[in-house]
Amino acid sequence: MFYFAVTGSPILHSKSPEVFYAAFAGRSDLAYFRMAAASAGEAMRLFRELGLSGMNITAPFKAVENWGDASQTETVRILQAGNTLWRQGEGCVLANTDVDGVGGAIEAQGMDIAGEKCLVIGAGGAGRAAAYALRVKGGAVVIANRTLEKAKGVAEIVGCRYCGLEELSGEMSDAKIIVNTLYAGIEVIKEEWLQEGQVVLDAVYQGSYLKNLSFKRGVTYIDGRSWLLYQGIPAYRRFVGTDPDIDGMKKALESNRKKPLHISLVGFMGVGKTTIAPLISGRLNLPYVDVDQEIERRSGLTIPSLIKRYGEIRFREIESEVLIELLKREEATVISCGGGAVSCPENRLRLRELSWVIWLYARPEICVGRIEVPTRPLLARYADPVRAAGELFESRKSDYAQVADLLISTNDRNVEEVSEIIYGEISKVY
Repeated sequence: MFYFAVTGSPILHSKSPEVFYAAFAGRSDLAYFRMAAASAGEAMRLFRELGLSGMNITAPFKAVENWGDASQTETVRILQAGNTLWRQGEGCVLANTDVDGVGGAIEAQGMDIAGEKCLVIGAGGAGRAAAYALRVKGGAVVIANRTLEKAKGVAEIVGCRYCGLEELSGEMSDAKIIVNTLYAGIEVIKEEWLQEGQVVLDAVYQGSYLKNLSFKRGVTYIDGRSWLLYQGIPAYRRFVGTDPDIDGMKKALESNRKKPLHISLVGFMGVGKTTIAPLISGRLNLPYVDVDQEIERRSGLTIPSLIKRYGEIRFREIESEVLIELLKREEATVISCGGGAVSCPENRLRLRELSWVIWLYARPEICVGRIEVPTRPLLARYADPVRAAGELFESRKSDYAQVADLLISTNDRNVEEVSEIIYGEISKVY
């Protein structure tokens, strides 16, 4: 099994998993999920801990100093920013495929960049890549940023002009290509500054103010999905070593996943699901149900007693019945799943279809330290429960990875901190 992820902050809005699963074209040996991290350092630790083969990187982690021990491609060395990390031998390589994304998205419209004035707004990692891509293809580039010193630094790297945001009106008057790399919600362009015949490439996927302004002014508008597609193609080749299903990737970008109703917490025993679920339900004002507790309520038996009496196979059948019943509820619910619930293919299918799936992760030895081993039938019979937990986790890891919308580490966090991260991510998409 090969594992891949996309990391950034925030990250649950990312469409990368949909795009890469389409590119995988049904391969069952590949998994891709979003990974929340407080820093690039945490993301790198999780990359190694989980044995990932590759990772896409988005804001605010693109700066090269975040990935100091990775080998760098020439483009990364020039731009001092990267967005694609993969394993090579005993180490890792950092590349920048944002450059491919910008050029590919614009050229897909049948436009020749050479000789055209190109205005890039924003001097972060995406802005650097955009300016460089346009400059390499012969564009006359100007980079604009609120902090003039930052724009100047990028201009010196790329070899282009720079300006402050207060000069946008004048610079836009004769620009043919405009690339916006600012976050969604930051509005710096006025409608009257846009002119028919211009092309706007927006890093924002959807809901950007520039889309409506461009339509009103007769401007060709390209949203961030096209950028994502054309940077994802070379990233896939680096990750997998083959060509992706490009038509499938395009279709995935054009389709909009129906927003799931429920929020489901999955993960190994001891990661904190039972404690975190009520905290999330309180923040979102939603009811919550713990699947194990619901099974105990209905059966009148504790989980260890139920497994002892009927065996694990029958327990898993009961677990599936209860979980799928909960997922079919019409009232939005926070659901805490048992550690092995993801082992059933039908459960994974329904979880993905009907809920946002949050994978709470902690190293097996940490999990064992948080639980009472004698109350856990799957570990209690072993002389070395830590080793047994590690083997059990490895047997389930692919199931967690293939069902997860988002991974959050609980290794070094208390339950309140984890619930805040979940709330911060969910509140932006729910």
